[in-house]
Amino acid sequence: MMMTDYSPGRIFAVFRREFSALTGTVAAWIFIAMFLLLSGFFTFMLSDILATGQADLTPFFHWMPWLFLFVVPALAMPLWSEERRTGTLELSLSYPVSIPELVVGKFLAGLTVLLLALLFTIGTPITVECLGEPDFNAILCGYVGAFMAGTIFLAVSCFCSALTKSQTASFLFSVLLCGLILLSGSDNISNYTALYLPQWLCAGIEKFSILPHYQAFQRGLLDTVEIAYALLTTGLFLYLTAAALRFSTSGIGGLFLPGALADRYTWKQIARLTVGVLTALWLYFCLIDAAETFSRRFDLTADKAYSLTPFTREMVSNLRKTVEIRLYVSKSEEERFRLLEQYAKRVEWLLRDMAKNSGGKIRLSIIPLEQWSNDEELARMDGLQPLVKQETGERFYLGITVSSGANVLPLNNLIPEREDLLEYEIVRAMRSVVRDRKQQIGLLSPLPVLPDPADKNNSGLMRFAQELSGDYDLLKLDFQTKNPIPENVDVLLIYHPSKIPEDTLYAIDQYIMKGGKVVAFIDPRLIHNLSGTPTERLERLSSDLALLTNACGVQFDPERSAADMDYKFVPKALDGQMRVLPRLLSIPADGIDPETPMTGGQISGIHLYHPGALIIREKKSRIKYTPLVSTSANSGMFDKKLSDEEVFRLFSTPGAEADYKKGLPEKLPLVLHLSGSFPSAFKTVPASFGMAKKDHRQTSAGDPEIVLFADSDMLFKDALYRTELDANNQHREVGNNDNMTLLLNVLEHLAGESRLAQLRTRKKMSRPLTKLQEERAKIESEYTERINTLARSYQEFNRQAERIRQKVVRLGNSAVLSEQEKIILGDQLRRDEEFKRELQASNSKLKERLQAITSRAKLINIVLIPAAVLLFGLLLALFRSMKKPLRKICRKFCRKGGRA
Repeated sequence: MMMTDYSPGRIFAVFRREFSALTGTVAAWIFIAMFLLLSGFFTFMLSDILATGQADLTPFFHWMPWLFLFVVPALAMPLWSEERRTGTLELSLSYPVSIPELVVGKFLAGLTVLLLALLFTIGTPITVECLGEPDFNAILCGYVGAFMAGTIFLAVSCFCSALTKSQTASFLFSVLLCGLILLSGSDNISNYTALYLPQWLCAGIEKFSILPHYQAFQRGLLDTVEIAYALLTTGLFLYLTAAALRFSTSGIGGLFLPGALADRYTWKQIARLTVGVLTALWLYFCLIDAAETFSRRFDLTADKAYSLTPFTREMVSNLRKTVEIRLYVSKSEEERFRLLEQYAKRVEWLLRDMAKNSGGKIRLSIIPLEQWSNDEELARMDGLQPLVKQETGERFYLGITVSSGANVLPLNNLIPEREDLLEYEIVRAMRSVVRDRKQQIGLLSPLPVLPDPADKNNSGLMRFAQELSGDYDLLKLDFQTKNPIPENVDVLLIYHPSKIPEDTLYAIDQYIMKGGKVVAFIDPRLIHNLSGTPTERLERLSSDLALLTNACGVQFDPERSAADMDYKFVPKALDGQMRVLPRLLSIPADGIDPETPMTGGQISGIHLYHPGALIIREKKSRIKYTPLVSTSANSGMFDKKLSDEEVFRLFSTPGAEADYKKGLPEKLPLVLHLSGSFPSAFKTVPASFGMAKKDHRQTSAGDPEIVLFADSDMLFKDALYRTELDANNQHREVGNNDNMTLLLNVLEHLAGESRLAQLRTRKKMSRPLTKLQEERAKIESEYTERINTLARSYQEFNRQAERIRQKVVRLGNSAVLSEQEKIILGDQLRRDEEFKRELQASNSKLKERLQAITSRAKLINIVLIPAAVLLFGLLLALFRSMKKPLRKICRKFCRKGGRA
């Protein structure tokens, strides 16, 4: 029978026989149970996916190739080794079936068992679904990737099984070869092989590696290159399996037998095998290259996290000028820099996608860097700065320069932690270099807001202004101005206008009347009030724009600040006691409007420090009011002179709500967006202002907008950033909150760049384990209340004891203590120990109950599901082993019954 003779019927017959043999033995079910056990252990114990708080199965799929590395060779080792050892292979070939049909049939049988093993892992996504809202498209893509990785390993293991009669040798050889295929694309292997092998051979070895192809499936990407790789690699090893079997059954005996190599027939078979293998390899690499040339990638994730946004595609296709982008990437064997090298591939993919969509308007250069090379000098001249390993002085570059004409903008030290902003930063840089002029922001403030070249630390307000200077021209305006705001100011930013002169107020008013855009930061109490004399600091403690805000129907009281018991900042407890700061607010996503482009997407945490509130007292019919950030319902307004302890006490005092909530809405607006038609706050031009009365405008023209912030401290450097060591042991600034992002969004919206703001706030969909978090929050709330009650009781007892001791000190020997007072003093030491024991017991019970939530899920996936599958397999094997004896017994009884 010719090799090309394929019959689906014969293949199915082989498949049915082999599948029945595999599932009819206990070994296959032990294999499946072990796979499920290890999968559950690695996922729920080593990776502990429930501890991440996200319904993300990336850790689950991460372990799949490593499990397959040992489990699949164990499954495949008897497929051919056993037949060759027992001599049944020749018997199988005596049937009307070809070797390729046998290979495909056996392979499909093993693949079906592997598919069953994968299907039994359905408990993991079901567990995550019960506790949260996972992305099922990404999960499906992950399963496709896992199945294809298993397919490749099974084909490789079939090939190894066909080479030997020993199952042990087959297993070890399969693990070795699968391990090489798994790791051949890793940096360590690539760097090592590059020292001894030619470049073309190293590239061929890297193409064989599974990991780079598998990672795309993990992310929810379906790439035609990865699919082609899986199919072609599987087909290659199935062909090699058939070739090995054909050679071993060709009748040449053994190659190492005396006189074997003197036989012409032997050399003919060797030549046939060699030509076939070389042809298959040549065809394999040709088809892989063709697949890479005509590749298509589909982003199956629900939030399209790995696709260019329509705005980006539109922007790069409509570029008015040619943009040159250079990506500099260092090569390094240092472990701390390898993660950055992997991230560089993600950056390169994004840049290539942009270049592809630009129609030739983006010229992309990928520049690999060597230490002390001329290219390193070029990177430094382009403004890039390296990460430096302090111990050795080794430098690592990962940065981009975007240029058009004479405009060059560097993007330094790209890091995976800012991957969500990668597309935005590149697009923003391209728009900046092709723009004829930067948009201008006018800065109006009594404080020094522009960067000071002498201040290397960019302390205080200068840091926020430095952030803006990359995208805008900043123009410092005279705070005592008696002239109109310049017409070339695109957005007016007013910062803490304490003691603002009337003429300056009028200049702002008329700027709005002409359709101007205004961002204003006002504050009842500026905490970061560091510069100047004590008298000057006291004078600028508070700020407001009362005349302008009142004209818009908005009231801002500079003598009262907002407090919130739900969004309060609570430092870590010390010895069971908590310091509550109800006027230092940490506003979560619940207090932020998710519908506007200014606050949607990644805006999820705003920090405010003794803010005021923007109360809408009289709505104007032609003004639209949109609170962007608000307090919770459990909030109020308090005299700013009160201490945090006094504010906290008022929240706890029955009946006090009537005072601190009097005349206030349920939720207090902290950031307010106003748009529409505005009335002027002035009836005429002030006498000292440099403008003719006839030029005075009473109502606004165009589309003016105002965004009011009821806090100024939120823009100080210490409020925005902290410095910490990253994974590469480099000091870098890390955002404390989304305050700066909110300001940038507001400015981009007012400057007509709202689509750019939407790109920055494009959010990778967060899929929290909501039900798990709710259960944990419920338990934590219950035990926190117990602990707080215990702490309050302990504090009250200590206060009583302290009052008694002060009485004794004050009165001396003449002090007369009651029996109750004596008991309190005597019991203090015992109460201290009792409090510590109860606190420790409560914390232990809290920990136990929190662990119990996830323990059930771990028990089900690690123990119960594998045990149930193993039990099912044992019962099935027992039933099949008893099937023939039972049939004989039934026939025997039937015969006896017939005779009777």
